[in-house]
Amino acid sequence: MEETQIDIIVKNFIGISENIFTYNGKNAHELVLYYSIDIPDEYYKDEYIVHDDHGQCKATWIDINEFKNKQKILYPEDVFKYL
Repeated sequence: MEETQIDIIVKNFIGISENIFTYNGKNAHELVLYYSIDIPDEYYKDEYIVHDDHGQCKATWIDINEFKNKQKILYPEDVFKYL
């Protein structure tokens, strides 16, 4: 809710992955937590405006097959274990 301003229902924790990468020439590290969720029909949209500390950006649903078929890249790759 914090970023999208909609009531997402967090159901259960499904996994965690550690991601070590380079961004803008600097080493970076993150832990990614995966949860299953539900979005009530009245809040579902194909596109959302996301607000965070750096301003706002657009978030769009993308068909998972575009990632599985390598048409688009999804990071971290560990996410495929949970799809």
